[in-house]
Amino acid sequence: MKDYKLVFAEMILFIGSVLTFRSLWMLLDKISFTHETRALWLLLLVGGIITVIALSWIAKQGKK
Repeated sequence: MKDYKLVFAEMILFIGSVLTFRSLWMLLDKISFTHETRALWLLLLVGGIITVIALSWIAKQGKK
């Protein structure tokens, strides 16, 4: 029974993530600054840094 609850929670997380991503994408489309090449590179760099930090933190938690 626990497995069903976990799968259900993961599906809810996935759906919520998709909605969040879509909303953020639409909001960034409304900001004219984000249409410039420099801004896109900056956002890519910031996103990459955030991703590396998050993955490092997750890996450390997995080793405990």
